Amino acid sequence: MKERADHYKLPVIIGAFTLISGALVILGWLCNITLLKAIIPGTVEMKFNTALTFCLTGAALLLYPIKETSSKILSVMGISIALLSGLQYLLNISFGIDQLFVTEAEGALFTTHLGRMSLISAIAFILLHLSLLFRRHSLLSQMMAALVTIIAYQSIVAYCLGVKSLLLWHKTATVMAVNTAILFFLLSIGVLTLYPGKGLCRLFFSKKSAGIILRRPLPIAAVIPLLLTIAEHSLSRLQISSPELLSSLNVIFTTLVLCTFILLSSKQADELEQQQEKAKSKLSELEQKFATFFQSNPVASTISTVVEGRYIAVNDRFSMEMGYSKEELIGRTSRELATFKDMKERDKIAALVLANKGCYGEEVQFQKKSGEVITYSASVVLIEID
Repeated sequence: MKERADHYKLPVIIGAFTLISGALVILGWLCNITLLKAIIPGTVEMKFNTALTFCLTGAALLLYPIKETSSKILSVMGISIALLSGLQYLLNISFGIDQLFVTEAEGALFTTHLGRMSLISAIAFILLHLSLLFRRHSLLSQMMAALVTIIAYQSIVAYCLGVKSLLLWHKTATVMAVNTAILFFLLSIGVLTLYPGKGLCRLFFSKKSAGIILRRPLPIAAVIPLLLTIAEHSLSRLQISSPELLSSLNVIFTTLVLCTFILLSSKQADELEQQQEKAKSKLSELEQKFATFFQSNPVASTISTVVEGRYIAVNDRFSMEMGYSKEELIGRTSRELATFKDMKERDKIAALVLANKGCYGEEVQFQKKSGEVITYSASVVLIEID
C-alpha cells in the first residue's frame, strides 16, 4: 500500500498545484487582477474557460488514484469544454461559451476571439483527459501525454526565445499563454508518471542499470540547449558580439555539455557493470558453498517442487539410503518412483508447507527402491522461486 501511495505522489502534487493555479486565474478574472491572469506583463492572458478546464483537469488527476468515477466525470466535463471551444474554430461559429462567465475587454493581446482558449490548448486538454480516461491502455495514454509535453515545451521555448511565429499555430486562433504552457507541461509529466513501470516510462523509471543511466542525462539534454540558446539570444539583443560568433559558441558549449554527460553516463555504466560482475562472482561463490554443504550433509536431503513432488536436487545421503542413483531421481516425481509408502502422507506434508511455509518433525514412511520401508522425521522449508 505504501508503494502504491509513493507511486501516485507526484501526479497528486501536480494535480493539486494545477487546481490551485486554475483557481487563482479565475480569481484574477473575477477581481480583475492582471498578474494572476498573465504572469509575464505584455503577454496573452490565460482565458477564464482555460483556467476552469485546468481546475477540472487538476481535480481529475488529483482524484485519479482514489475516486475513479469522479475522475472520469471531471475528465468528460473537461473534454466537453475543450471540444466545444475547438469546434468553434474549425466550424467558424460561436456556441456562446467564450464569455459565459466573464467578459473580456476589447483589444486583448494576441486574441482573435474574446474569451476563447487557443485551439492548441483545446487539443492539449482533449489529449490529457483522454489519457486519463484510457487508464487501461497505459501506452496509448502515455503517447497522448507525451504529445502534450512536446506542445507545451515548444510554447515555452517560443516564449523564452521570443519567437512569436512558434506560438501562432493558426492565423485565426488565439495564442497559448505562457502560464498555460507551463501547466500543460506539468500535467503531461503528471500523467506520464501514473504508469512508471509500463510503456514509454518503463525504461526511465527502471531500477536497473539502463534506467539509472537514462535518468541522469535526459533532463539535462532537455534544459541545457535551451538555456544556452536563451543566453545567445539575450547577448545578441545586447549586441555584445556578432550573431555568427554567438551561434558558434552555442554549438561548442552544447556539444561540450552533451559529450560530458555521455562520458559520465559511460563511466556510470562501467561502474554498474563492475558491481554486477562482483555480485555474480559472489553469487557463484555462495552457490558453490551451498552445493558443497548440501551434498556433504549427513542428513538425507532433497530439493523438490511442492505440488508435483518433482526432485530438482538430492544429496548423496538420500540417494544412498533410497537405493536410487541421482540420475534416476532428478527430474522425476515421488509419485512416479513411489518413494513414499503412502502418498497421502506426502500430500499432507505438501498442504502443511503451503499453509505454513514449512513443517518440522513430521514422521513419514519412505519406500526404498528395493521395497524396504524406512521412517524419517521430515522437516521441510518452502523456498519461493520466481
